[in-house]
Amino acid sequence: MDHRGQFDEALSLHEEVVEWRRAQFGEEHEHTITVLSDLATLLERQGKLTEAEPICRAVLAARRRMFGEDHLTTLVSLNNLAGLLQAQNRQEEAAACFREVVEKRRRILGDVHPRTLNAIKNLGTVLGKVGKRKEAEALMRESLENQRRLLGADHPGTLVSLSNLAVFLVDEKRLDEAEPMCRDALERRRRVLGENHKDTMASYNIMGYVLMNQDREAEAEPFVRQTLAICRRVLGPDHPDSFLYAHNLAVLLLNQVDVAALRGPAEHGRSDEQNAAAEAAQNRLTEVEQLLRGVIEDGRRAIGAEHAIVLSAARRLGGTLLEQVRFADARDVLAAVEPAARKAYQGAQQRSLALVIRNLGRAQVGLGEFAAAEPNLIEAQEIFERLDGAAHPNTRYCSEQLIELYQRWHTAEPDRGLDARLTQWQQRLDAAMASTQPTSQPQSPP
Repeated sequence: MDHRGQFDEALSLHEEVVEWRRAQFGEEHEHTITVLSDLATLLERQGKLTEAEPICRAVLAARRRMFGEDHLTTLVSLNNLAGLLQAQNRQEEAAACFREVVEKRRRILGDVHPRTLNAIKNLGTVLGKVGKRKEAEALMRESLENQRRLLGADHPGTLVSLSNLAVFLVDEKRLDEAEPMCRDALERRRRVLGENHKDTMASYNIMGYVLMNQDREAEAEPFVRQTLAICRRVLGPDHPDSFLYAHNLAVLLLNQVDVAALRGPAEHGRSDEQNAAAEAAQNRLTEVEQLLRGVIEDGRRAIGAEHAIVLSAARRLGGTLLEQVRFADARDVLAAVEPAARKAYQGAQQRSLALVIRNLGRAQVGLGEFAAAEPNLIEAQEIFERLDGAAHPNTRYCSEQLIELYQRWHTAEPDRGLDARLTQWQQRLDAAMASTQPTSQPQSPP
């Protein structure tokens, strides 16, 4: 059921089964713990990571009490917790858990047991994300070489290791090594698993990723489109991955838009070639908007307004509409997402909140809604300055937007007495700009 995106029904069913098994078998019976583990997995697939974590930890604690620290079932639960932490971008915590799994499986099962090799692969992947690149690569290659020898080059586990190593090499900018690995994994998965398997879908996505990192967007596009098509077909249009891949396709198309073609002379002053380029750019922008609106509107219903992909889609759509000077549309999109952004973007993530309210303020300035724009731009500027410093481009850009706000507001309402605010922000910007200039060296006396 959950593989078709019917998450609410699946969640309700799992919760009913948990309660039934608690009543029948008790809190710490393996039958109860197993369905609790399944419930945590379902919540994770829905992107409800905060809800999944306490359940995942409770399952691990119960299995430690029931079976002991080194039992293979306990290690499965520890591995699951590590994966959940990794999904929350808590990479250091995930690495510690994966390392414990590796050490214990090496001791209990041996270095080349399939479960040990899977744990080694997981540890290598997360170590790559915390900067331990040399150890990460050694572990990933160890896992891949042993899986090829023991399981064969076409085994699904081997192909996961091959794909993970390829992504690692892309991030290392070793693209000449990564691309043939990506192509190899894709061709093997198409042959062994079929076109509609989720691992084949992942390989299409990775192929697009490696080409995009080489600025080969036109070559990447068919792979990204195929990823989205398979995901919608296999997992359903409301699956979180479907929204992710729709978002990624929109970003890819946006990167290919020739903005200069849209800002050229009016239609009758263009050559046929210029008109064709402008039409192609507009068609891409239309598709980008359709994709992002789909993620926002359908995503709110299926995975929640505070989901990272939904928020990112709204940010990007708002920015795209601003670039097209569609201020009212941009304001409506960004104002609608602002409450969810305030809930979701806390701590260091407030930078993303600042982007939302900055662009909301820009749209409001464009519409002449100066009083509404002012607190948004000031708050965004304060967040950027606190997180990045006064001289950071994000902070300076906000100051520039505030200066433009007060200039236009003063023009519209010259008797409002906005000169002092305009002068204040101009002085702050001048000071920030001066702090980025190299200090002149004192001259030697004659």
